[in-house]
Amino acid sequence: MVRVLRSFFSGCVVSAPCVLCGGPAGSISLCNECRRLLDEEADKALQDYKRCVHCGRPLLSEHGVCTSCRENPLFQNVDGVFPLFPYVLSKKKLLYGWKIGRQHNLTEIFAAYLAKVIKTHYPDAVVVPVPPRPGKIKKSGWDQIEDISLYLEHIHHIRVVRLLRRTETMQQKKLSREERSEHSKRSYMLDEKVSGCMGKTLPEHVVLVDDVITTGNTVRACANVLKETDFIKKVSAAALFIVPG
Repeated sequence: MVRVLRSFFSGCVVSAPCVLCGGPAGSISLCNECRRLLDEEADKALQDYKRCVHCGRPLLSEHGVCTSCRENPLFQNVDGVFPLFPYVLSKKKLLYGWKIGRQHNLTEIFAAYLAKVIKTHYPDAVVVPVPPRPGKIKKSGWDQIEDISLYLEHIHHIRVVRLLRRTETMQQKKLSREERSEHSKRSYMLDEKVSGCMGKTLPEHVVLVDDVITTGNTVRACANVLKETDFIKKVSAAALFIVPG
């Protein structure tokens, strides 16, 4: 809660240019027009039920499976995936401004979008954030998924349980697609301190929350770990962005 309030108050007093067009913006690093267009796109995505049943990408036709997943289903062990935006063009700029440009005030907007996804599509689920690499916070100063989780908890009143922890330190973006797949299988594990304290109160349905889905290896690996428990029966995933197939 402290970090949420700190982010809120810093956003109130620090004005930054729009991360998309460079024009003047207020406490949020988006001008009114770019914010309006992004809100409209998010609302449209939430209402669009023509999505691949495997990866959640929007469909151009009425088929329930996208062309990529017809040949190689991306999430066979996941019960539902909902990414909001395709990771292209302005969305790359938006994510870069947030994560690398440290425009922390964008977290408020992103958390609101994900809260709508969760409440609309997974209302019975408990959020499980994808954990950061060990040492990430020390190196970069913040964990954007944890900040989103704090907003989901304290602003949008969604239950969050930090059930997972990450066991490796190498950044997956430095690996090939094949290397990522093998690496992810051993990169996550159940946080025994949290799961042990919860015992039989572990939720039956959880929704993983992450910023961007690239190969899908992270979501699959986390889902495998969660489904190895005796209580979690269903694992879904919500993300801001997904790389086109």
